[in-house]
Amino acid sequence: MGAMSVKEAKDKFIESWGKMASDWGINRTMAQVHALLLIAPEPLTADRVMEELDISRGNANMNLRALMDWGLVHKQLRNGERKEYFFAEKTCGPWSGKLSSTGNGANSIPCSRYSTK
Repeated sequence: MGAMSVKEAKDKFIESWGKMASDWGINRTMAQVHALLLIAPEPLTADRVMEELDISRGNANMNLRALMDWGLVHKQLRNGERKEYFFAEKTCGPWSGKLSSTGNGANSIPCSRYSTK
């Protein structure tokens, strides 16, 4: 079997993240939005999320808001632009900030520290 392309790997990760979440009782599309934002090199607009996952505007906005409510996704505004950009924390799990004794995330470890580059 040949090597997987970057697009295939991305699609597989998003699909697997959604399946895992669904098995745990979490909305599959919400998890797929989270997965997409986790691997996106830059914040994405809701329109881009819609394109990437082939979902409706309402579905994208509802899931982005829910992920923001959970503290897994954050919104970014850019000067001179009306669009909102969304990004997921790139730490090794949303719980990592909860590990510090102060609760301020001081012990969060960026996943890039574990990169195999």
